[in-house]
Amino acid sequence: MRADPSPRRWILGILLCLLPPLATAAEPGAPAPADEDPVLRFAGVEFEGVDGPLLENLRRRVSLARLKRGTGLRPSRYRYFLRILPAQVDTALQPFGHYASRVEVTPLGGQGELGARVRIEPGPRVRVRVQRLAIEGAGADDAVLGRTLRAFRPGEGDPLDHARYEQSKAEVQRVLGERGYFDAELRQARVEVERARAEASLDLLWDSGPRYRFGSTRWQGSPLREGLLAPLLPWREGDFWRQDRLLRLHQRLAELDLFSRIDIQPRPVVAEDAEGGAVADVDVELLPAARNVYRAGLSYGTDTGPGLRLGYVRRWLNRAGHRLESDFLLGGERSSALLRYRIPAFERFTGWWTVRLAGRHEPFPGGQAEIGEASLLREGRWHDNLVTLGGVVQQEQFAGVGARVVYPQASIERSRSDDPLYPSRGFRWSLLARWGLPTLGSEVRFRQLGATAQWVRSIGAQTRILLRGEVGRIDSGEFQRLPPSLRYFAGGDRSVRGYGYQELAPRDGAGQRAGGRNLLTGSAELERMFSATWGAALFLDAGNAWNEQADLALGVGAGLRWRSPVGPVQVDLARGLDGPEQGLRLHFRLGPPL
Repeated sequence: MRADPSPRRWILGILLCLLPPLATAAEPGAPAPADEDPVLRFAGVEFEGVDGPLLENLRRRVSLARLKRGTGLRPSRYRYFLRILPAQVDTALQPFGHYASRVEVTPLGGQGELGARVRIEPGPRVRVRVQRLAIEGAGADDAVLGRTLRAFRPGEGDPLDHARYEQSKAEVQRVLGERGYFDAELRQARVEVERARAEASLDLLWDSGPRYRFGSTRWQGSPLREGLLAPLLPWREGDFWRQDRLLRLHQRLAELDLFSRIDIQPRPVVAEDAEGGAVADVDVELLPAARNVYRAGLSYGTDTGPGLRLGYVRRWLNRAGHRLESDFLLGGERSSALLRYRIPAFERFTGWWTVRLAGRHEPFPGGQAEIGEASLLREGRWHDNLVTLGGVVQQEQFAGVGARVVYPQASIERSRSDDPLYPSRGFRWSLLARWGLPTLGSEVRFRQLGATAQWVRSIGAQTRILLRGEVGRIDSGEFQRLPPSLRYFAGGDRSVRGYGYQELAPRDGAGQRAGGRNLLTGSAELERMFSATWGAALFLDAGNAWNEQADLALGVGAGLRWRSPVGPVQVDLARGLDGPEQGLRLHFRLGPPL
């Protein structure tokens, strides 16, 4: 009789019987066999119920939407993307204040493709209830910081917008820095959302710390004597810190045309000043530009003809900052020579004393004028305006007759633009007054007032409107003795297009254009760029120079615009509408509109 199998063998036999099914069973989470999980083509995601920024953010934040159409996708991965899609939609909508969205996902597929349609109800936007928005410390009573907090968005009752919220936080921090609160800290920044009430409470608290004052200024790298540039500082030691003062100093130094690099940096000082407040010294590091500047170029205009221009500038002659400038124009129609000696005058009225010597050979109707000029001018900045005061002695020879005029002169001009060559927004205006006085040695008594203005504004990215105008008036009982260069003429590239240069003016007894006592011109132009460098324009010009009665002449036309590497080029074809002899006239001009 055989013995029964041992319990150990009996258990081993049972395990051997169970092993085959265990070996063939898939482990949880393991990838399915290739024949059960083929690679299919992704057909894309369709979102319904949202548009604009919401739709753009969904396409960036939802994983399935980031896949390109036609991408290979396994069904197992596709099902995973569908599971996480509602949560991703909810997260993508929250920055816009939608915290109660409803999402319905419909899988799409067929013929080897996988896709999805997502219907979204964003729900009501969460509204803001401000719990606290405050600044503690020295900045608590700062009026500028107070206005910045009042402009914080989103404000009370506004929809919660996380992007605007972050922008406003950054703006407060920026203003704190610009006002000299260098130790400012954001102590509390909390946004709490109550989904049931669709409300969000904001709790923000800044500790401004002390407001720094301007300390001492340290200059490095200037070739000029110590202390010469100090009057350019738009602050005094001990004034409260303002970042815009540093920007103004940078602008003033740049206008000197002395330095190739200007670096202005604050340096907070650990030690306190005598009054117990924090101070910040300023380091101004300068790198001188090339001392000698040589210029040469060709010029051409239908009014002025061809010309060769040469120039030389000695940026500083000595440590006192004296400067020498010269400019020469050699042309078939006109020639000129200019020499300027400039002496810094940075105290009070920041600018220059200028001694100017000039001579020019200039055409006028009926002949050529030989003009010599000497002047002493005081130039400077006043409330962002360029002001010039001085006296001029001018000797002019025309048609065999000479005249000397001596007059004090005053001018003021202001310009601003977002681009010196191709402005999309900008303006420029100027006023000029001259007074010829026999007591100063003038052979002609006269008073002259003139004004010019230009304005540029873009409409969209490719269209600009350009407006231009000029007006002038001369009072003199001896007008016939006044040199032609001081009289008014109209017509030409920079005046009324469609007419020749200086063609619009009263005639004398010999029938020559002799210039007028009054001037009025204006221009309106619409420019459209068709590419980055080429465009076209339509324009209407009007104006004239006259003595007794105004009779404005009109000119219309069109032209090409080329934004060349050396500056704007305009070629216009214009027609004057007054006078049967007027035909089409070509005008060419190189230079910016302002």
